[in-house]
Amino acid sequence: MMAVKHVSTSEVHKGQIGGATACGFDTTSKLADWEVSFEKITCLKNGCK
Repeated sequence: MMAVKHVSTSEVHKGQIGGATACGFDTTSKLADWEVSFEKITCLKNGCK
């Protein structure tokens, strides 16, 4: 699965832009706040960890 990074918090989640993260964040609202990442997942919430 892809990883996406929330720009303002630098937290990396499982998921993809234009959908939702594994822990439930909607990446379709405020698309500019998200970017594709190849970094290690840093989110500790259920679904991402």
